[in-house]
Amino acid sequence: MTVLVVDDEPAIRHIVRRALLRAGADVLETDNAEAALEVIQHDPGQLDLVITDLVMPGISGLVLAGVLSVFRPELPVLAMTGHSVLLEPDRRLPLLSKPFTLSELLAAVAAVRGRARRGVRQADEQRMVARRLRAAADAAQSRGAALRSRAVDLTAMARLLQASQGN
Repeated sequence: MTVLVVDDEPAIRHIVRRALLRAGADVLETDNAEAALEVIQHDPGQLDLVITDLVMPGISGLVLAGVLSVFRPELPVLAMTGHSVLLEPDRRLPLLSKPFTLSELLAAVAAVRGRARRGVRQADEQRMVARRLRAAADAAQSRGAALRSRAVDLTAMARLLQASQGN
C-alpha cells in the first residue's frame, strides 16, 4: 500500500509517516495540497490512499479531497484536523480528529481502505463539486484565463475551486 500524507506541519507528517511505515506502507509526503496534486497528477497509479490535513495555507485539504472525489473517485481520502467544527455535520469525508493515537490512525486507515474496497461512492458530493468546478472554470474562461489543454490539470481545478469558495 502506498500512502500520500499531506500536512503543513512537519511533526505531524513525521508521526504519521512512522506509524504507516511500521504498518508496512510505503509513504510519500508533501507539505501542501498543490504539491500533493502534482504527485497525484504525474503518478496516477501509484497511490492507494491520501491522508490530508484540512486546514493548510493555499489550497485546503477540503478542496484537495473535493477535486479528488471528482477526478479520482477511486482514490480514498482520509482527512485529519484539529478544527472539526469547520466541517458540516453530514460531511461524507472520513475524518480523524487531532490529536489522535497511533492505533486510532491505523484503524481509520483500515476503515477508509475497507470502505474503498467495497466501492462506496460519494455521488452526491461528486456532483456538487463538479458543478462548482464547472462554474469556476466557466468564470475563469470568461475572464480570459486559459486552461492548458483537454487534459485535466488537477492543481488548476483546485485553485479555481478554492477561489470560488472565497478561501
